[in-house]
Amino acid sequence: MTHEIWLIMVGLNLDLWNNTLVNKAMSEFGSLIAWEEDENHMSRILVRARVFSLDSIPWFFAFSEGTSPESDSWTVQCEVLQTNMLGAMPQDED
Repeated sequence: MTHEIWLIMVGLNLDLWNNTLVNKAMSEFGSLIAWEEDENHMSRILVRARVFSLDSIPWFFAFSEGTSPESDSWTVQCEVLQTNMLGAMPQDED
């Protein structure tokens, strides 16, 4: 893991606000540390995670209720708010 990030998921359906689904979405590119519900703005959640690379973070997540073609699905936008590099800083160039 190279970075610790805060990101925001915009447009996540209230029915999908559970730890299992958020953890599953984050597991593709990192590990979930914590997530916070924003009660004042019900269409977004804040997520704190550690990731392998900033380039691996997707711009959008796709959530669905089932595997059949008739099941409902949602596309959720993902925006990185803050990043912190873990470990030592890279060496200066000569």
